[in-house]
Amino acid sequence: MPIQISSYQFMILITLYVLGSSILVLPSALVGLAKQDAWLSALMAIGFGLIFVFIYSKVYRKGNQQSFGLLLESAFGKVIGGLFILVFSLLSLYIASLTLRDVGDFLKSQIIPETPIYAIQFLILVPALIAMIYGIEVLARTAEILFPMVIIIVFITILLSVKDFNFDFLTPILEEGFPRVFKGSLLMTSIPFLELSLLLTIYPMVNQSEKAKKAMYVGVIFGGIILVFKVLITILTIGPQLTSIINFPNFFVVKKIYIGDFLQRIEVFIAIQWIMTSFIKLCLMIYIGLKLLEHLFKLSSYRMLIFPIVFIIFAIAQAVSPNASSIIYQVGLPWVSFVFIVGGFIPLLLAIMIRLKKKTIKSS
Repeated sequence: MPIQISSYQFMILITLYVLGSSILVLPSALVGLAKQDAWLSALMAIGFGLIFVFIYSKVYRKGNQQSFGLLLESAFGKVIGGLFILVFSLLSLYIASLTLRDVGDFLKSQIIPETPIYAIQFLILVPALIAMIYGIEVLARTAEILFPMVIIIVFITILLSVKDFNFDFLTPILEEGFPRVFKGSLLMTSIPFLELSLLLTIYPMVNQSEKAKKAMYVGVIFGGIILVFKVLITILTIGPQLTSIINFPNFFVVKKIYIGDFLQRIEVFIAIQWIMTSFIKLCLMIYIGLKLLEHLFKLSSYRMLIFPIVFIIFAIAQAVSPNASSIIYQVGLPWVSFVFIVGGFIPLLLAIMIRLKKKTIKSS
């Protein structure tokens, strides 16, 4: 029986992936680039993200719903296509390691400082491993359950932060010119929107293929708007200067919420929210990496790779960087350029190759 998820579940997976670890880590890096205009960068990034979603949907509209691996091999040949499959699989597993490190650093530095980071990461990887055994359908249903809780926490924290807003922090607009805003938008386009190219692996699994394109658009817009609000709230509450030097500015903002003597210390809800979104992102990246490796090595099932791959992710997460600040530093120009090539240029070239091949077949 073929693996299938609904278009609604696909939309939820995209939204939660967009939020993922970005909801706490991205505002600091974005404000560091664009200052008080970071929210404009975020809005612009949504537009760029939608352009790439259009390209991704064209790949499958022209590709007859083949698997992503088959599309790459049919378009570029076994050798080059296989190389691209390997690149996409390694990228997904590296993002999984970064996500695991993000969550571990956050929980150790903000919630449970006495616990070794490897113990935290191990406890996160165990349910992720179980999710891999059961597959994408169970993961999609899990995301469907977590989604309302994530959205409720987002809106509650937004409403409770309003009283601390200082709109002077948003001025002057475009103080350092449009290039800084554009540079910030490129960062957010690459993280997380261009990473959605990896989700082309599960695109054919959507049981209502004609609605998959709409699900991608809705997921990008919904997740992107939440990120815009998160960036805005952080700037309006603590200002661009403080935002740019704090590892987890949104968590810091929520810690400031204090209403009378009965509503305080609600930052634990932000921690829960981030764990949920990061867990879905982590599981998606592991699953996609496994499925691509399954295709590349012609395996009967990706499940035989689960334990070694999870162990490798755990090992990379220990070595990838000493702290969250280093992770943010790593997403500079080299990383952005690499993701633009893998998540932007290769899918665009793939769409063009599929179109040219179909025209050649028709003319012959």
